[in-house]
Amino acid sequence: MVDPVIKNVQFEQLESYFKQIHETYPNERAFVLYIDSRDNTHEVISDDLKLYEVLHRIITQHIHGSRAREAPKKVATLENIINKLNCKNFGQCYGVVPESFATNKWISTGKTLIIGYDVCHPEPQPKHERRMRMSPTQPSVLGISFNGAVCPETFIGDYSFQEPRKEQVTSSILEERIYWILSLFCGSRNGILPETVIITRDGVSEGQFRMVMEDEIEAIRQGMRNFGKAKAGIDNYSPNIVCIIACKRHNKRFAIENGRSLENCLPLTVIDRDVTRPDTTEFFMQSHKIIKGTGKLPAYSMPINEANLTMDEAQSLMMALCFTHQIVNQAVSIPEPIYQADEWAKRGRNNFKAMLRRVGGKEHLPILDGGNVDWNRVTRRLCYMDTELELTRANA
Repeated sequence: MVDPVIKNVQFEQLESYFKQIHETYPNERAFVLYIDSRDNTHEVISDDLKLYEVLHRIITQHIHGSRAREAPKKVATLENIINKLNCKNFGQCYGVVPESFATNKWISTGKTLIIGYDVCHPEPQPKHERRMRMSPTQPSVLGISFNGAVCPETFIGDYSFQEPRKEQVTSSILEERIYWILSLFCGSRNGILPETVIITRDGVSEGQFRMVMEDEIEAIRQGMRNFGKAKAGIDNYSPNIVCIIACKRHNKRFAIENGRSLENCLPLTVIDRDVTRPDTTEFFMQSHKIIKGTGKLPAYSMPINEANLTMDEAQSLMMALCFTHQIVNQAVSIPEPIYQADEWAKRGRNNFKAMLRRVGGKEHLPILDGGNVDWNRVTRRLCYMDTELELTRANA
C-alpha cells in the first residue's frame, strides 16, 4: 500500500490524470477519491467520473465539498463515506446473524448462492422518432447482483444492455451471466459449487410470473448446466433453485390502529395469513423504519421452492438480506440483492448516457447488419465482467 497522493485536479484534466496513474503505478490497485463543490454540474461530473472508472479500471468515489467539510463534525456522514470507501475497495463492513430458522441456508456457510436481478427501462422514445419508425437507441438495462466475492456475505454485481422496453431478460444474456457468476463463486470458494441457488426478482407483475418461471429461470438453469459441464465435468449440474419475487406495485396497505388514528407498521413486521393468497406462498414484509409518509409493505411470492424452505426460513432469509446493505447500519426496504441490482441497472443507464456524450451521439453506436444497435458490443465496452474490478462493489 502506498501513501495517499493529494492533488488539485480540475475535472477537465481528470481523465488524463487517470492515464498518468496507470503509468506511475502500473502494478498497484488505484483508488481515486474526487471532491468538488460545483452544484450545477455535480450530477454530470459524477456520471462522467463513473464512466472513467469503467473505461480505465480505476475505482472512484465522488464526494460533494459540503459533505466533506461536515464529515468531521457529523459521525453519520463520516461513517457513510468510510463504509462506501471500504465496500468499493473489496471490503466488508459488518456481518449479519439471521434468525435460527435460516442459519443452515444463510450465505455465510458458503454453500448458498443468492442472485438478485432487475430491469431498468429508458424514457419513452420521442414522437418524431416513432413516426419515422426509427430504431430506439436507449437500451433497457439488466442489473444483477450476487454473493460471489471472497467474503460469502459480500454482494457484487454488474449490468448488461438489451433491446429497449423489454421486461423479459434475453436468455443468452442470462446464460452468459450465470456462467460468469458461478465462475466467480467457485473461484472464491475453492472450487465448491453452490448447493442451493436463491433467485430474487423485482419489477414483474403477477401476470409475468409464468414468463419468469418458464423463460428466465430456464435460461438460468441452462447457464448452470453449461458451467457444470465445462468447468466441473458434471453433465447435468442442477442445484436446488428457490425463486422469490418481490412486488411493490400492489394496492394493499397495512397500518396499526392506535385509538382513532392509524400508524405505520413497526420494523420487522411480517404478515403471512388472513390477507394473503391461498393459491401460492405469499407474505408481506416491512424490514425498515418508515421515516415519512404511509409505508407500503412489499409483497413476496415464492413460485419455485426446490429447497423446500419453510415459510419461517424464507421470511428470515429475506429479512436478514435487508440488513446486508453495508453502507448504513440499518435495514433497507427490500433485500439487498434486489436493491443492489436496481442500483447496478441505474449505473449502467448513467454510464451509457455519459458514453453517448463522449462519442458525440447515438449515430456512433455499433450497428448490426439489420440496422439495430449491437448491445452486446456496448455491454462489453462498459461492463465490469472479466475486468480487474469484477469483484468490487463499484456502485456502493
